[in-house]
Amino acid sequence: MALGTSLLISSVMLLFGRAILSLFISGSLAEVEGALTVGYGYLSMMSIFLAVLYLLHLLRSALQGLGNAVLPMLSGVTAFIMRTSMVFILPAFIGERGVFLAEVSAWFGAIAVLIPSYFVIVGRLSLK
Repeated sequence: MALGTSLLISSVMLLFGRAILSLFISGSLAEVEGALTVGYGYLSMMSIFLAVLYLLHLLRSALQGLGNAVLPMLSGVTAFIMRTSMVFILPAFIGERGVFLAEVSAWFGAIAVLIPSYFVIVGRLSLK
């Protein structure tokens, strides 16, 4: 269900994101076009990886529901470290897209903590 929802939202954003963004932007034609270009670039990047964010929230919530607050918090710290380090590193190599990818890298960093944590905790529960 979550995968289907994320694919639907991603599709809508990729197909109609520019039009939706234009509802929130005003100014001269050049300003609007510049803002739309940057905004749609960011929206596209977030939309492409939205399923990863859904998985992150699913795993984080499952672990919290199983009574573990430490590992979800650790994933948040990992996401912060990834986001802040990548925002300084990536733009030097790939320009403004590096700033966009810094957010996505934070999601992958958090998931790198959550996936093994989830399977270890669920494995321990099934042994009981």
